[in-house]
Amino acid sequence: MNEVITKLYEMEETAGRILADAQRYKERLTEQKELEQRAMEKELERELKRYLEQEEKKLRLEAAEKIRQLELKHDLQIQELDKKYDGHFPELSEEIFQRITEV
Repeated sequence: MNEVITKLYEMEETAGRILADAQRYKERLTEQKELEQRAMEKELERELKRYLEQEEKKLRLEAAEKIRQLELKHDLQIQELDKKYDGHFPELSEEIFQRITEV
């Protein structure tokens, strides 16, 4: 009988050690998971930052190109107006004079 009690006690001690080991293992896994999650979050942040920088650069280039195109368009319009004015100055000034004097 004493032997049975001893075996039961040993089994209980073994079960306790197994549970304690399992708890420590669980804690290590939890810590490892948290470390991996933080590393993944940092990597995602780096990727997002890199993506946003690339998109910002692309948008700046597109905006600069649109500005350049608008400047060219307006420069051409100004040149056309200058040509029209320079080539037809006498006619335009006469027309303006006639309009003023008609009133």
